[in-house]
Amino acid sequence: MPVVKERVWTSIEDEMRKASVSKDGLSQWARISSLLARKTPKQCKARWSKWLDSGIKKIEWSKVEDEKLLHLATIMPTQWRTIAPTVGRTANQCLGRYQELLDEAEARESSGLGLTGPEGGETQAPSADNNNFEQSVVYALHLWPALTLSVQNNWGGPDSSDKRDWSAGAIANLFPKFTDATPDEKTSKKTNAPEEPDMEGVETVLLQIMVDEFEVNVDDDSGADVATPTMRARAQCAIGVFDEYNSLRERFTNRQGKKVDQLFKKAEDTDQDTDWESDDSGDGEEDGDGADVAMDDAPPDTIDLEEDEKEMLGEARGRLANTQGKKAKKKGS
Repeated sequence: MPVVKERVWTSIEDEMRKASVSKDGLSQWARISSLLARKTPKQCKARWSKWLDSGIKKIEWSKVEDEKLLHLATIMPTQWRTIAPTVGRTANQCLGRYQELLDEAEARESSGLGLTGPEGGETQAPSADNNNFEQSVVYALHLWPALTLSVQNNWGGPDSSDKRDWSAGAIANLFPKFTDATPDEKTSKKTNAPEEPDMEGVETVLLQIMVDEFEVNVDDDSGADVATPTMRARAQCAIGVFDEYNSLRERFTNRQGKKVDQLFKKAEDTDQDTDWESDDSGDGEEDGDGADVAMDDAPPDTIDLEEDEKEMLGEARGRLANTQGKKAKKKGS
């Protein structure tokens, strides 16, 4: 059997084939091939069915076509010649597109994303923004009164402000980067992802940083007030939502000029007595500098008072001068 070597089809040959099909129909491939040089009936039929048939679509697949193809492939596996006319494509087109859809589905499963857009295309996953999460941690720490007071008073030394910045990095590094978790090929689960800390773990690290770096013992549960928005920002940034980030940023912007009350104490003082102690020896006179100063010896009041008010104030001072009770003294005096 002679072998006919295939060569490139010319535009003239394609036009001759279209004219022959229009005249003789789709069953006269032997006659059509006789009009063309070195072309077999099989080659002519393949050229027509794959490229020249006007009923074959050569544009991008639509969502409707993809859904129809997947449905037909489910009920008629591998029957591409039967499926092709229903879809309006060739058998080879259907087979190729079906394989593409399987590859895309596998890729989405591997990355943990199964999202499709309204037009059938794959949508982008919500941005897992590491930068916004890290900035949320910075805002949360700047809004922590305990840490702010420690920095203002240089309880961590002259580089207290740098220690606060380092603390923000230390808290952010407790969490793996959103891109660190690589899915398992078989289970499509992020089996090798570092474990995420919980809120109690974050709070514990925060309190430990305060003790180690600033020698401050925070015992008012404000550490939880920092850990809570941190965890909330983490969860939101993972799905591309930044409500908590925006809230922290707004609070940070609006907090300028506000004073931080001194509600915390140095850690080194926790096991010591308070600065002021009460003397239980209430009876008798006090020797030394700890004796009370008589109210009559106090400097005159500079505020202008009415006569009746002056009289009431004098009576009150007299009563206080004669009162014996507990006397506060400075520790160590």
